[in-house]
Amino acid sequence: MKYYNSIANCPLSVFIQVSITGDVRNLVINGIVSDEKLNDAWDNIFYDYLKRTDITRYNILLRTLKDIEILSNKYRLIWAIIEMLSLGYNLDLVSGLKSLGYRYRFERFSDPKSYVLDVERVQKDAESIMKTINEMKAGLIGGSGDSVKEEDFDGILVDLSRFQGYKVKKEETTVSEFVNIFEKYKKHGK
Repeated sequence: MKYYNSIANCPLSVFIQVSITGDVRNLVINGIVSDEKLNDAWDNIFYDYLKRTDITRYNILLRTLKDIEILSNKYRLIWAIIEMLSLGYNLDLVSGLKSLGYRYRFERFSDPKSYVLDVERVQKDAESIMKTINEMKAGLIGGSGDSVKEEDFDGILVDLSRFQGYKVKKEETTVSEFVNIFEKYKKHGK
C-alpha cells in the first residue's frame, strides 16, 4: 500500500482533486489504505500547505483545523467509551464520560432504564459532534462561501509558468514545489 502523505510527495493534481471533491481516496498510489490513514494524510498535507502559505485566511483555517482535530479526538474517545460500556459497566469509563462534561447519573444497577437513556444521550451528542466536524470540514475549502475550482488553480499555474519561464505542470509538480514557486512569485511582485 502506497499513498501520498506529505506536500513533498503529493502531486498538485492530486491535491486539487482532493480539495475539490473531498475524496481522500485520490491519495492512494496503489494497494488498499484505510480511510483513517487517508484522512490523517490529507490533514497533514492540507495543514502543511496552509502553514507554508502566507495568507491571513489560511491562518483562520489553521485554527479551524486544530478545532476539528480536538473535536475528532473527543468524538473517537466518546465512541470508544460507549463501545466498551456496551460490553460491561466500568466505573472508570463512566468517570471518563463525566470528565468530558457528561453529568448524567449512569446508574446501571439501581436504575437500568435511566442508564440506557444516559448512554443514548451521549451517543446523540457524539453524532452532533460529528455533524459539527463535517460542517467545519465542508467550510474549510470554500471558507468564504466560494468553492475551489480547478480553473482557479489553472489560472495561478499560467501566471506561475510565465514567471518561471516554463510550463508548471500540476501532474509533475508537488504541492511543496508549487508553494515554493508561488511564494517566490508573490515576493517578486512586491
